[in-house]
Amino acid sequence: MKRKVSAVCMGTDLYLLFIMIMQIALVACFSFFLFLFPSLSFLTDFLDGAAGIVTVTAGTCLVFLFAEIMKNKGVLSFDEDGSVSLEAVFKKNRKMNLFSFAVLAALIFVMQFANSYVLGIIESVLNIVGLTAMNSPASNADYSLSITLLLYAVLIGPAAEELIFRGFVLRGLRPCGRVFSVLISSVLFSLMHGDIQQIYFTFVVGIILGYTASEYSIWASFLLHVFNNGFISMFMTYGLSGLPDFLYYLFTGMMLVACIAVLVIAVISGGVESAEEFFTRDKIEREAVMGLINPWFIVFVIFCAAETLFSLSPLS
Repeated sequence: MKRKVSAVCMGTDLYLLFIMIMQIALVACFSFFLFLFPSLSFLTDFLDGAAGIVTVTAGTCLVFLFAEIMKNKGVLSFDEDGSVSLEAVFKKNRKMNLFSFAVLAALIFVMQFANSYVLGIIESVLNIVGLTAMNSPASNADYSLSITLLLYAVLIGPAAEELIFRGFVLRGLRPCGRVFSVLISSVLFSLMHGDIQQIYFTFVVGIILGYTASEYSIWASFLLHVFNNGFISMFMTYGLSGLPDFLYYLFTGMMLVACIAVLVIAVISGGVESAEEFFTRDKIEREAVMGLINPWFIVFVIFCAAETLFSLSPLS
């Protein structure tokens, strides 16, 4: 079991380091290209989005190649027959109905709303020591600037992250227990973002997406991920930005009330019993937890912690 956890951690290390190296290389190439042809500077955002699409796609392919190698060594297996194929990753456990999707989507929306208050607390604490997170990439990124940035944020990014964290990581850790696999995939998913503005929300949403992928399928978690990035984040941020403040807050408040109503109905109707059973039926084994004490997980945490610290800036 320790070898399995170590192999999964190594796979996420490969993913993170590979896409970082590739992005640096591509950005250097694009910068040189724009230096030679300054009149094409309007392509900067388009090229940034293209770099993101290329790197996460290549990184995802690399991880599944690594998974195949680990399978041949007898370390990883995603399915009963020992396969690490995409068929195993896309395997459906049961069909998700519209109400279940609405409940999980409503929960994500409420968590997104709560996240603003959590970030306010984090920012207040940082201000005490003379730091701010308001200049972080998560706070200042504008994915509406080009079609490639939008495609990366709404479609390609979620697809790659679901394949890695709810496909490779969650499936790879499944023999260690359902709850353990969901929690650790959520921790890795959260740390990977390397931004203090996202670290809380991505962990919470990672648990929701992990549960969805385990109980239903990775297709269901992908749709929820796209809903979060495309509607909750993009539409609420950019689509409603032209509205007067009164209408914006009115619409947001109505959405919040509707989401809370859906969650209350789910509780009253017993629709959350399967989730309660999911998180209580498995006992997390000590051996699985001890498996996290390996060089790959430590390297991953240190790298992500350093990236998170670099997202902070002095309070002016």
